[in-house]
Amino acid sequence: MRKVHKGPAGLLVYNDEQVMAFLNSHDILALVIPRQDNPALHIAVRRFAYIANALRMHQHWGRAFVCDTRDVAFQRSPFEDPLPNSGLEVHQERETGLLGDHAATKKWTRRAFGNRAFEAIADQAALCVGSMVFARQQGLALLAVMDVLFAIPRANIGGAFGTDQAALNYAVHAQLVDADIAPNLERVATIGAVRPDLEARPDGRLVNQNGSMPAVIHQFDRCTHYTRFMETWSGAKFFHSAKLQGRSPLQAWLSRRLTSISTRTPELR
Repeated sequence: MRKVHKGPAGLLVYNDEQVMAFLNSHDILALVIPRQDNPALHIAVRRFAYIANALRMHQHWGRAFVCDTRDVAFQRSPFEDPLPNSGLEVHQERETGLLGDHAATKKWTRRAFGNRAFEAIADQAALCVGSMVFARQQGLALLAVMDVLFAIPRANIGGAFGTDQAALNYAVHAQLVDADIAPNLERVATIGAVRPDLEARPDGRLVNQNGSMPAVIHQFDRCTHYTRFMETWSGAKFFHSAKLQGRSPLQAWLSRRLTSISTRTPELR
C-alpha cells in the first residue's frame, strides 16, 4: 500500500508491540481494538463499529477506502479515480451473477432478515463487503445503518461472520442508503469464485484485457494462479484460503445443523 499511497492510513490491530513498531515504521496508524476471548460478535461485524469510531476521531479524513487485509494488494491508489456523486461506492463481487446465485450471501441474508427480505433483493448484483470507498458523512451513514441491521436478527446470527455481507447488500439494495455500485474489475478487482482474465504486465501489475488497471486486487488467494503471482511480485508467502478452513466435512455438517436449530429457538432479549 505504501508504494502507491502516501496519505493517512490505519489498520485495526490488537496491542502487540512488534506489530505497532512495524506500523509506525511505515507511518501507518495503529487503530488498537480490545482483544476478547470468545467474543459474542465476530470481528467481521465488530470492525464496522471500530471503523466508525476511527472516522469520528480523525475528522480530517474527508474520504476513506475500507478493505480487508490478508487478501488485498494495492496496484495504485484507490483515490486516483474520483468518488461517484453519491459519495459512496460499493463493489460488485463478481462480474456476472445475481444475489440469487450467490449461495453464501443468500444463506446469511435469509438467516438474518428472512426469506421475504431476500426475495426482494434476489435479482440484484452481489456486493462484496470486503472493500468500499466513501466520503466521510456518507460512510458514517452507511455504518450506522449496518449497525442497526446487525441488531435485527437473533444475537448469534447478527454477530456472526457472514451477516456483514448480508447487511451491506440489504442496506444498498433496499435503498436504505444512496450508493453507486461499481462493476467488478474497475477500482477493485475481486477474484472470488470466478477467475477474471487478468494479464500480468512486465512491471508486475495485473491489468484487464482493455489495458485498464484495477487499483486493488481482492481475494487473490482464492486462485492458486494469482496467489503465486502475488507471492512472486511481493516476495511474501500467503496462506491459501482452503488451508484456513480446518474443519472436516462432518464438523461442517454438524455446525450447519446446530446453527439451523438455534435460529428456530426463541431468544430472550
